Amino acid sequence: MVFLFVFVNCIFTSCVNNSTYEKVDSIKITFVNKGITTPFDVDCSFFENAFGKSYKYITITDSMTIEQVKKCLQRNASSGFEKSIDVRGKMYLFRNNQVIATYCYDRSGLFQVDNKDLVKNKCLFDFINQQIEVNNSQK
Repeated sequence: MVFLFVFVNCIFTSCVNNSTYEKVDSIKITFVNKGITTPFDVDCSFFENAFGKSYKYITITDSMTIEQVKKCLQRNASSGFEKSIDVRGKMYLFRNNQVIATYCYDRSGLFQVDNKDLVKNKCLFDFINQQIEVNNSQK
């Protein structure tokens, strides 16, 4: 009986998350240069304050690129970690100019989703790094 409850709950949670991602119509990636260091770990909620005007951002509205991100978001895997991460960037998912999810990430590719779960997602981390490289090469 407990197994059935857990199984149904997992399916429902997964469906809710996937439907949330389907609603994404724009993405904002904020980041700092890879070499920047701090004397302390930066918490997700403190990212903007910690880096002041030194962080940069990229806004994505192209539907094909957003579809690529949505596919990556389906690859979230439990990290096995329960610690916090040293945040070096954030990805905001928007629907109608409202934030519907926030992914903070560290240098190694661990993500903290909505200030809660820590997940690994190589696809998403590679995508973000590619967007940053493209952005940096255009300047």
